[in-house]
Amino acid sequence: MTGIWFSLVAAILWGLSYALDERVMKGFSAKQTLLMHYAVGFFLSLLWVPTSGIFIGLRQMTSKDAVTLSASLLATYTAALLILTSISKVGAATAAVIEVSYPFWTALSAYLLFKEAMTLYQIVGGVLVVLGIWVASKST
Repeated sequence: MTGIWFSLVAAILWGLSYALDERVMKGFSAKQTLLMHYAVGFFLSLLWVPTSGIFIGLRQMTSKDAVTLSASLLATYTAALLILTSISKVGAATAAVIEVSYPFWTALSAYLLFKEAMTLYQIVGGVLVVLGIWVASKST
């Protein structure tokens, strides 16, 4: 399976997850739902992720790498909590329409943090995505 197919299947599963989570959060809070997501993910990962490589990697990290890893983990956790909270408050469809702007924010962050080049097409596409989200949010 190529990277594009992995991305497409991931997008389909995220869509399914959002719709299911909206129903789940009728009985659980966003924080409880997130804990259940992470608990299941942790136990499933233990079945197929070699943990020894993690410990070796952690021992070999520089302090700069440790800060980057910590920031990544905190950003991921916070983003997951915020999207679940959004789904519980405005519904899966509205939350997804707004959250779909993340590729623009990814490109902008990569540029600002790591000086990764942004092409004109990425900039124009990002602006169009943000405008599209603004238009779509007007109907909610």
